[in-house]
Amino acid sequence: HSENFGSKINDIFAYSWVDTVCTQLGEISDRIQGSFSFGDLRQKVYEPLGILQRKLQYQIPDSSNICGVSEHIEGIRGGLERCMGAKGETYQSLFQWGPQTKLKSNLMEACSMLRSLDGRKVVSELMSTANIIFCTLATAGCSSVATAPKIDDLFVDEAGQATEGEIIIPFVLKPDRMLAVGDPMQLPATIMSKEATRYGFDRSLHERLMFSDLSDKLDYDFSMLDVQYRMKADISTFPSSAFYSNRIQNGENVMCPSYGKNKVLGGNPFLFIDVLGTERKHSHNYSYYNEEEASVIVNILKRVRSLSCHSQGRWSSPEKVRIITFYQGQVSCIRRALYNNGMGDVLVATVDSSQGCEADLVIVSFTRSNTQGNLGFVVDERRLNVSLTRAKYQLICVGDGSRTLSNQKGSISLDKAPPTPVRCALAELVHSARERNSFVPPSILHSFSYCR
Repeated sequence: HSENFGSKINDIFAYSWVDTVCTQLGEISDRIQGSFSFGDLRQKVYEPLGILQRKLQYQIPDSSNICGVSEHIEGIRGGLERCMGAKGETYQSLFQWGPQTKLKSNLMEACSMLRSLDGRKVVSELMSTANIIFCTLATAGCSSVATAPKIDDLFVDEAGQATEGEIIIPFVLKPDRMLAVGDPMQLPATIMSKEATRYGFDRSLHERLMFSDLSDKLDYDFSMLDVQYRMKADISTFPSSAFYSNRIQNGENVMCPSYGKNKVLGGNPFLFIDVLGTERKHSHNYSYYNEEEASVIVNILKRVRSLSCHSQGRWSSPEKVRIITFYQGQVSCIRRALYNNGMGDVLVATVDSSQGCEADLVIVSFTRSNTQGNLGFVVDERRLNVSLTRAKYQLICVGDGSRTLSNQKGSISLDKAPPTPVRCALAELVHSARERNSFVPPSILHSFSYCR
């Protein structure tokens, strides 16, 4: 194929079939040098070659060149089989197996044959023989995908985050049916234009078909997956009530007494630590941060670190601890505080980058603290929902709960906007924490105990 076309193909298919096979062949080629035991040889060379051989034989069967590569690999595996007769023997170099094997040259020749294929033919055959095509919505509009044969079914994951313009792109493949999967109560599509938002372009087709007047006129049913298998029951109580009309049920696994038994902090799986802090703005990006909340989080994690010294695994790994906040300024503030206390490897992320993630312990920093009741991003219920549903075993919220509750008796205020009499889910969260005896001062940190 021409150099220009090859470059274009590589741009479109960053992990294309040809590139993947060549990469794997190259990795196997690197492995055949050095000292190998029988087990290493089988696991790192022989078995991967078998996987590649099946991929070559069955994924694009119409290409004679591919069959030629497959024969090369078959010969390589045959040589390996003959040379693995002495089980347990350590081979200083696979090249010592004799000239008939020619492993290195055969592997390189296989790569060369693959690279010499006509890129258009490869893509065409990939699309025409594939049973399933995985791609992004935008990639579905590329010519290499759009010219694929008609498909039967279209599955769109995270459909609640796709604009209507994005979700119709794969319609070029003329699907008979579409299944849109997503949660309109979590993060929506990202729309930078205020004008587009004013005209409703920030609303996904998923949400429109579920909740708009249009859904009453058209026969579009939707099913709700109403059993959650992540959060302990005490954590899921508020999100279910506030965002899903108490329709969320807890799976048997999270109701099991042993689920989360090894949580790093003792006590209630849900806590709201009331911190009277001071919100500030960064001079360079005008993003908010709150040093008092960052200090409390550092003290929490110091306690976690000291109490987890006997637990298995790295206590600060992303699957064990995640800190979530609503402002990039607070992300930087917390990271800096953690780094200064020898905990720079703890993951700190914004709400927007945390959707789809989970951790054993999640700490949420709300950041905003003022007497005017300005909550900014925190007033967005969908972002609040995401932040409160990432924890498996324990959720600790850190924020100015007392002032939030006193300021939200009947109104909330966005930045640079007058108070508006609408619901405030954060105030409801604080009220719920108080009712459940989970609303505590920072001094509660001294009474944490380690549960094994």
